Formats: sequence, structure tokens, C-alpha cells
Amino acid sequence: MMHCHICSFITLEHSELCYNYEMEKVKIGDENRERQGEKIADFLRRINAFDFFQKLKEDSPLSEGIPFEEFKDFLIRINGIARNTPISDRRFDGKGVALTGFIDEATVPKQEDKENLLKEAFVARTHLKYPEDTAYMLPVVLTAVHPFADGNGRTSRVLNLLLTAHPTSERFFESLQKALGEDGRFDSLDINPSYISLEIEKKILERHGFTENQLPDGLTRSRTNEDVTGQDAKNFFKKFKADGRYCFIAMYTYLNSKGILEAVVKTKSDFPDFNLEDNYKAISPSKMEEIFTQEDWDNLLNEYYKIKRESVEILIDVFVNPDDYISDKSGVTLREQLIEKVQQNLLDNQL
Repeated sequence: MMHCHICSFITLEHSELCYNYEMEKVKIGDENRERQGEKIADFLRRINAFDFFQKLKEDSPLSEGIPFEEFKDFLIRINGIARNTPISDRRFDGKGVALTGFIDEATVPKQEDKENLLKEAFVARTHLKYPEDTAYMLPVVLTAVHPFADGNGRTSRVLNLLLTAHPTSERFFESLQKALGEDGRFDSLDINPSYISLEIEKKILERHGFTENQLPDGLTRSRTNEDVTGQDAKNFFKKFKADGRYCFIAMYTYLNSKGILEAVVKTKSDFPDFNLEDNYKAISPSKMEEIFTQEDWDNLLNEYYKIKRESVEILIDVFVNPDDYISDKSGVTLREQLIEKVQQNLLDNQL
């Protein structure tokens, strides 16, 4: 029987509870990913997910009728099974999540913004220029937003496979087992926003009136290399290490709005013991710390997170209005660039 909504899947709470009753107490590390993948496959078979999503791609009114809350619950269910998380503990729990190779949560939006951004992407899926792009747009936004403390990649790969056409359900489940295995990120499409992150940074710089290689107001450096001592200052400049451009936009914009930019700038004369260029001019974190209140640090972080939110909104629009986003280097749309790099990455991994 074909269910109308993902909510029909969610009514299987009792059957899943029975299925996981003995396993809920097992820690994530006690089961390997292959077993967790089998549990997801079993769940998707029981709710007839393959047939539903195949129908979804063919039936626009059916797709448009799905409420976001049902989609959200479905993602939480898949992620919970992948991580072997007890049903009562399943939620968007990605606050403070750290990404490998980066610092703190500098590369992901504020936790309070994540659900709204996912909802924006979910609504936008019905306005895509190429409807088949849903299989890329929703997973890449999920990865960029990082709503879960763990298992975001596995959840996005399941979503990609469900939204991609497959000749048979057997082929789908074969692909699913690969995607959820130990080498899943290498054996399946890794739909990662980093492939176009620099291009999106350029777009944000332009929107805020900056050029890529020139700082405003005669600044020769975005900031000095001085250390800070307070926790608020440390938190912000820790993010600066991984997200320098967005942090600078936030910092410059906020200091200008307060009329205190020049009050926190240092020049060569402030560093007589260093061999700096004569026109040296940079924003000083230590001067900011001297005059900033708690409210200032809070407002500065909010300014930063507004830009992080904007970066994900642009990522969504890359698929909704692809012709508005052309790569300066390749001359193709950022949508095409992302898809090509995702597919090429999989081919390279298979060599």
C-alpha cells in the first residue's frame, strides 16, 4: 500500500521500539557501522520508503503536500538509528559540534538557526529549476547545517539515495549498504558544501561591499596578531582561525555600526619593535577587549552567525536560481560545479 506522507512512516514508533528495545542501551561504539546500516535498511523496507520516494519524484502534488515536520522527524529517525540513539534522546543535538580539521563550530551555523535553514531548503525543493536537484540540494544543506552531533554524513547519504532514481529496490538497497558501510563516504557520493565554499564566500564579500583582495578603510591586515585574555574574545577569535573572511565582515560591520572602528585600529607606531610596512594598519583584538562590553561580544557573535546563515541561504539559492551564480574561474554555474566535483570525487575514490 502506498502511503501519502512521510508521517505514515513515523507511525511505526511502536514497531521500531520493539526492534530496538534490547539495543537501545548499547553505546554507539559497541556496534559497527555495517550493523547500523542493516538496521536502517530494515527500517526503510518496513516503511516502504523506496516505493514512496520513487512515487514522490513523479508526483509533484504529493511532494508539495508533505509538511516540514514530517521531513524533520524522518531525518531524526534515520540519524537516530544510524547512531543507535535511544528514541527518547533523538533530536537535533548538534550544538557545539566540532568538525574534523576545523575549530569549535566555526564552520556551521548557530544551533538556533539550523532547523529554520533546513525548513528553507525543504520549501525551496518545490521551486528548483531542475527538480532532480533535490537529491543534491537537501543533502548538501543538511551537511552544511550539521544538525546532529554525529552521523550527519550518513544521514545525508541516505537522503541522497532515496531522492535518486534507481532501476529496482534491490539496486537501491545495494547502494544503501555501501553508503552506510565503514567506507561509505568513499563508496558513495559525498555531497559536501566545501566544493563551492570559496565561491560562496566571494558572493558574500560582494554583497557586503568588499572585494576579495582589498581591505576597506586603508587596512593592510584584517587584525593584529595580539593575544586576548577574556573568554568572549577568545571564543570569537578562535572562530577567526577557521572562518576569517566571515569573521572579518562581522567585525568590520559591527565596529562601523558602533562608530568605534578607528578606536580599535593599530598602526606601525604601536609596534616599534617590529619591522612592519610603513602603512601598516589593522584592527586590534586587544583594543576591542579593552572597550567591549558583554553585550558587544554577544552582538558581534550574532553578526557572525547572520553571515553563516546567509551562506547557507546562498547555497540553497544556487539550486533555485543557478544562472545567478556563475563561477569566476570555470564559467559554469556553481550548481554544475558542485555536482561535477561530487561525482568526480566518487570516481577518483574508485580508482
